[in-house]
Amino acid sequence: MRFRSKFNIAYWDTAWLLCLAVYLFAGIPHISVHPDEITHIFMTGDYAAVFIEHSPEQVQDIFDENGRLYDWNALLHLIEAPLHGYIMGFAWHVAGMTRDDLPENWNWGMDWQSNVERGAMPSDRLLYTTRFASTVLLFGSVLVMFGLGWLFGKRPFAYFASGLYALNPLILFHARRAMHEAPLLMFGLLTILAAALISRKRERGESVSIVWWLTFGLTCGLAVASKHSSLVFIGAAVAWIFVGELSRRDWRGALAITPKLIGAGILSIVLVFVLTPVLWVDTSARLRLLYVERRDSIRDQAQTEDYQPTIQERIEYALTAAFIAPLDIGTRAETLLMTANYRASALAGVPLGNVVGGMLTIAALLGAVAAVWGRLRPPSYSSALSIGLAVFALAFAVNLVLSPLHWQRYYILAVPPMTLLAGMGLHTLIYHLKSALSSRRVNPI
Repeated sequence: MRFRSKFNIAYWDTAWLLCLAVYLFAGIPHISVHPDEITHIFMTGDYAAVFIEHSPEQVQDIFDENGRLYDWNALLHLIEAPLHGYIMGFAWHVAGMTRDDLPENWNWGMDWQSNVERGAMPSDRLLYTTRFASTVLLFGSVLVMFGLGWLFGKRPFAYFASGLYALNPLILFHARRAMHEAPLLMFGLLTILAAALISRKRERGESVSIVWWLTFGLTCGLAVASKHSSLVFIGAAVAWIFVGELSRRDWRGALAITPKLIGAGILSIVLVFVLTPVLWVDTSARLRLLYVERRDSIRDQAQTEDYQPTIQERIEYALTAAFIAPLDIGTRAETLLMTANYRASALAGVPLGNVVGGMLTIAALLGAVAAVWGRLRPPSYSSALSIGLAVFALAFAVNLVLSPLHWQRYYILAVPPMTLLAGMGLHTLIYHLKSALSSRRVNPI
């Protein structure tokens, strides 16, 4: 009977996750195509060059005879992380399409109709196939959130974290698209999960085998190969592991794991290098150029903004982006129509509004306090996990507040830590309410 009971509960876990998966995939056709998405689909031609035609030099050849970049497309080969293009390229390859089915790159100097006429619009089949690949990774990130929730509070927390994350309109809109966001969330959160598991094992005095460190290095490498801004995930993960050691005042332990973290870092660098053919030639010079071009690109984009928010406004938005702020992707006529059409769909997620969203935000703030104040959080919480979560949230908060680009798409990174903190805050509140009620029963007035 006990085995049957556990089997039935596992059945409901599977059913819950399958329901979330169906919801994720069913919403794919409801998102209108965006020019940025077309550029990413165009970039899947790198998959054909490297894995079908076995000609990585097509990706490597980005300079003319005078040492200048050929064009915008050549620059994209250098500054864009390659993994999402490989994954989406693999998807259309398996679906029976070829490189000839890819659209031209979007030209921002032309209007919408002119781009359509020059072939910069993917077919529905190609668009939905590449979005399917992204949504597979999005569902993978939901599974990771389920796992992180389980670490913190077993099944109730796992259901809460995975559900709130999977139904978040901001996550659904951006991570369903054929762009960087889904692999960034998938492999970034996988890195955080690996760090959390390593930290908890060390807190319990358990052995952490070389397999764990290799896994950590692989997830770090895959995260960076998904999007370069995933470095904030990696920084948070490394800090999570170190803070777990320092919270126990285990200075020797912190020193002992340093070579293992360095080894994991070397593995991740090798993996990124292997996956990035454009860096196989004149590596150091191209890395310097990548940094300069990325820095200048961010600066130029920031200068085009009509208004730069103050630090106070950035902090406010970092707090409200996860649960309160409505979906907003720009002011162009096309994007306004896109947002309106998408919001009308029942598959666009669950907007929480000011009341419910505000309550969850307050719960997240309570969770942040409980994470660093041992006397407040329930005794079932691991110190290493709790303080690690606080570090995770702090890293992303600082990153978002200091970022020069105030674009809502970037604020999807606030959703995972805020979701986990909200779960911890609600659990903390319920625990203390139960304790107070129990105390009143034992000692009635």
